[in-house]
Amino acid sequence: MDGDFPVTVESLCRAWGFENVRFVHQLDYATSGVLCLGLSKEAAAAACRLFRLRAVQKEYTAIVYGHVNWEAAEEVNALTNDDKSRIPARGIKRRRVQYRPASSYFQMEQQAIRKRVEITKLDASAEAPTAEELALLGQKWANAKRDPALRRKYEVLAESDKQASLEAVGNEDTSTDGADTLLQKCFYRHVGGTRGVFYINKGIVETDGFEMRIDDKGKASETRVEVVALGSYLGEPVTEVRLAPTTGRRHQLRAHLAWLGHPIAGDQTYAAGTAWAAASVAAPRMMLHARLLELPFEAQSHGSKR
Repeated sequence: MDGDFPVTVESLCRAWGFENVRFVHQLDYATSGVLCLGLSKEAAAAACRLFRLRAVQKEYTAIVYGHVNWEAAEEVNALTNDDKSRIPARGIKRRRVQYRPASSYFQMEQQAIRKRVEITKLDASAEAPTAEELALLGQKWANAKRDPALRRKYEVLAESDKQASLEAVGNEDTSTDGADTLLQKCFYRHVGGTRGVFYINKGIVETDGFEMRIDDKGKASETRVEVVALGSYLGEPVTEVRLAPTTGRRHQLRAHLAWLGHPIAGDQTYAAGTAWAAASVAAPRMMLHARLLELPFEAQSHGSKR
């Protein structure tokens, strides 16, 4: 989107003659597709208001690992907001262990170096990055991991994170009280609803790191999922799905699908610790594409379009 990178959306817009573009929303670095930008302060404000009101319709296409069994979702009548507020925080028999892979620590160090570069531009007295650190900025993880000593540095950090995560999961309450209710509210489909369509309703909280974490005490988050086709990719079973988030949490689609046990193909962050961790590294990109974005400006501007 922006920042100290060779090519960004911001730098492209300036190259095309748009000096004062304003970001209305964002896409993750590895996500392709439709992006809305405001070319004026007024246009951006109008678009932002639609996002705040949750009037924007968004739809994504994704390839996820595994063959999604949508029929396993519990059939329920349409849930009300009151129903959702009573989701119990207990009942999970097994939680997925989440931890940062070595590649995440490598990228985090690169980001820290970039910040130091920016600081030295503003403050000449600040400690500048070393030549070795600057050389690290020009590397990609695929190449860096071929250096055993360098790879080991980040693997040690990842292993420590994994052990801490395993201990945290081991200390969680795994009581099955209310398990049926929890399943019904978090992975469900409507009685008589469209074939192949189900919903994921799981809270999401921020962590100290890059990824988000599923937590029933987090911010309410819901995603509509439609199974389009089953197939295979690079020798792994995969499913094509259409995704429509009814809320706009950071990494919502990626976190929800990983919680379901079907991380997005090529998503190294959320596939870490799963059977598809290696396959996600082999994929050339994250298979998530923003295919549709509808902003009903007419509703707030009395018929005029911006």
